[in-house]
Amino acid sequence: MVLSMSRNTARLLTVNLAAPTRATWRPLGYSSMRALRACPCSSAVPRCEPSTARSAAGDEEAEVEWISFAGRTVARSGLEEGETLLEAARAKGVELEGACDGNLACSTCHVVLEERIFGMLDRPSDQESDLLDLAHGLERCRDQHRRSLVQRRRVSCQARLSHRTSTRNAPLQAARSAASSSSIRSIRSLSRGFQPSLAMSAGPSEAAEAQSVTSMQAIWEQDADLAICTTCGNQYPSVQGPQECPVCYDDRQYPCPTGQAYTSPRELAGKTSFELVPEPEDERIIRVKLEPPVAIGQTPFILLTAQGVVVWDCCGFVSVDLMRRIQQQSPTGKVLAIFISHPHFFGTSLTWAKLLDCKVFISKPDRLWYQRGLESAPPHPDIAARKNFVVEVDQDTFTLPHLPSITLVRCGGHFPGSNVLHWDRDADAPEKQARRGAAVLCADTFMVMPDRKRFTFAYSFPNNIPLPPHDVERIWTQMRSFNWSATYGGWPGRHILTDSRATLLRCARYYVQMEGHSSEAFQELREARA
Repeated sequence: MVLSMSRNTARLLTVNLAAPTRATWRPLGYSSMRALRACPCSSAVPRCEPSTARSAAGDEEAEVEWISFAGRTVARSGLEEGETLLEAARAKGVELEGACDGNLACSTCHVVLEERIFGMLDRPSDQESDLLDLAHGLERCRDQHRRSLVQRRRVSCQARLSHRTSTRNAPLQAARSAASSSSIRSIRSLSRGFQPSLAMSAGPSEAAEAQSVTSMQAIWEQDADLAICTTCGNQYPSVQGPQECPVCYDDRQYPCPTGQAYTSPRELAGKTSFELVPEPEDERIIRVKLEPPVAIGQTPFILLTAQGVVVWDCCGFVSVDLMRRIQQQSPTGKVLAIFISHPHFFGTSLTWAKLLDCKVFISKPDRLWYQRGLESAPPHPDIAARKNFVVEVDQDTFTLPHLPSITLVRCGGHFPGSNVLHWDRDADAPEKQARRGAAVLCADTFMVMPDRKRFTFAYSFPNNIPLPPHDVERIWTQMRSFNWSATYGGWPGRHILTDSRATLLRCARYYVQMEGHSSEAFQELREARA
């Protein structure tokens, strides 16, 4: 979009509102995530000393004209001193997004200024610069002209029209920047897209993005009213779930004490927010946290491998916005696979797979717990969807040829097909990054204890049913051929970051002993299995 300012002389202010609908969002404090979004044109915002430009035209209000790339005027508005570009856009209904409402907690409204004008603005705060490094649209800047534009970015909710530059404090930002009203000439935005009526003017890439979102929304609508158990988070192929959720009425889980209840993706979308939270020890491991938590509080993982994004485990929540944010973590925009530990994490994984256009991998011994497409009668769409997207793995260890650093390991125990995920992080690490050793994501196939120093094992954790010693031995037998340092459990704060392999062996032996067996029983069980 082009935005022109008319005074005594013609001035142009350019904003591209036809940018992709995919937008970068991070909560405050994630400045260290910038490396995850790095690309050849993602240099930091230049540091410019503030200037004191004055308006030669006095205190006149600037007139802003919003023009599409096709040359059609979309809207005209005034731009007064102290008003931000985002405020001016919204006042006229121009769809320039600002997801955080001007609180400097996202980069969805970021814009790019002409070089001369950029130098007239106050120095961006460190927080704003960090957010700009995460902003979506950088991958579109391949030619030299666009690369030069990206180097002059600002967040439009912080860019205020003023006759003098100034800096002020606010609770959620370190600084707010002002620009001279007579000096603004050109701004270009790489922010999130807008309504289909304006998208008619978009270029080919913008139109493709809009079409992708429209397609995802249509897929989401197909499943939006399907029943989700409020207790375990598993989704069913009908609007009305069964009278008793089989997952909850199994003795490894528990039914709702007030009676069986269901929700749906549509209902959850209206009352659930999400946050992508990197693990402090390794920012390539990102948790999806929901507020309020859904069902038993499952927190899926997003793993940033060298080949692309991998999802570990699922939950009962699904939305187009969340799927787009997950896609956005990948430099290719693609998700390679979804791997599931066991039935308590099946959730809405079929809908996730359809929206992300990837396979979901479950253990074949647990296939009867996967409710979608299980007992549906033809021509129910879940039958074809399950066939196309769900892969039932029948091996003890499973690796995709195009994803060599990831191994799905079937340990059994909690469920016959309970899995853990082994990730060779060092194989995926940049050359200069310190070696950290492999990581295992265990859900609760073996449970990380609250002290973060021990593991335990159970057939049912909520019902306090212990796991038989031979199942504990099998878990160790399956894991003993792997080396790893850190283990991440299925809930926030449940992790052991060092010496995890030795800890698992020590805890398995201790568990068998506390079950009334001798210290030699563990070795005997292993030899008997061999």
